[in-house]
Amino acid sequence: MGNKISIFSLLILVFLTGCSDKIYKEFINEDKLYEQSLLYTRKGEIISSLETKSVIVATYLNRLDKRFADKDKDYFIVALYNEKEFGDKKEGLESENCAIYLKDGRKPIEIKKLKKDDEILKYIPVHSGWFKYYLVVFPAKEEKSITLVCENKLFGKDFLTFSKEE
Repeated sequence: MGNKISIFSLLILVFLTGCSDKIYKEFINEDKLYEQSLLYTRKGEIISSLETKSVIVATYLNRLDKRFADKDKDYFIVALYNEKEFGDKKEGLESENCAIYLKDGRKPIEIKKLKKDDEILKYIPVHSGWFKYYLVVFPAKEEKSITLVCENKLFGKDFLTFSKEE
């Protein structure tokens, strides 16, 4: 009786092992762009009184797409959620309480609000109806890393650091 159970168990194991490659290919989608964009994406939060006031997700584009491989400019996609404060008529980077800049003081040379269906958003691995999306461009300088600062003037700031090296 014990031999029959052992043989049956062995047959089941061989059968399942033989199917594993098919199961893997059927259920797991290898998305190289998603994997690459995760390497160049950082997330930060500004919290006050145990409440999240701002969430920022930024992806550094210069290493992801040849269109953004510019030595004179640093490109980011920024997804931003700011809790709308009483009296604040605008949201996201349009709000007077929100600022984005680099740690060394450089200000953006361009901020373009993106539509939720914009093709460029394929590079940011986090999507939500709560976010406002922007393409933010800074003047570049030679450095090994770059630190993006998102500031909510009422509640503080968060720092997101990206490697510029391959």
